[in-house]
Parts: sequence; C-alpha cells; structure tokens
Amino acid sequence: MAYFGIDASYRSSAYSDASDSKYLLIGGYSLFNIRAGYISYGAWEASIWVKNLFDAHYFEYLSAQPRNSGAVFGLPGDPRTVGLTLRVKTEFVQSVSHKWLLPDS
Repeated sequence: MAYFGIDASYRSSAYSDASDSKYLLIGGYSLFNIRAGYISYGAWEASIWVKNLFDAHYFEYLSAQPRNSGAVFGLPGDPRTVGLTLRVKTEFVQSVSHKWLLPDS
C-alpha cells in the first residue's frame, strides 16, 4: 500500500524574553513537511521524507547576554532535511516481543 502525507505548522511572531526588546522578537514562520512511502503488509516499509520543505530560515529562541553587553544569542531552526527510512519486521523480533509481552503462565 502506498501512502503520502503533508503537514504544516505556523508560529506567529513572539518575544523570547519578558523584556519585549525588538532584538529578541522572533518573526513568524511556517514549516512544511512531506513524506511518501510504501508498506508491504507484514514484511517491510520504505519511505522518503523532507522536513522544512521550503528551507525556511528561523530562530527557535533568542537570548540577550546579561549586563547590557549588546550580545544576542540565538538557536537557529533546523534546515531542510531529506531522509529515507527502511523498516523490516522479522519472525525473531515478533516472537521475542510476543514472549516478552505475554509470558507463559
């Protein structure tokens, strides 16, 4: 069975500090992620995915150094990331999981 998915998130502009300094205002941004794949019933799954599809540049957090030094530090958001996921189910894992979850009485 093939599948496709897309998700989006939006964050409005916000201050990352209680001081409401214009230097600590993080602008609003949108992020989009997509994924597509194939599931083989009971055996394996393969998917390709992209996070931050449009490579938005944003900060997750901004902070000013104490004592009015003027330094502002920021944590940049993740850039566009592309990946491939492969999953395989085996009889060994299924039997171990079964015995671990449902022990013999």
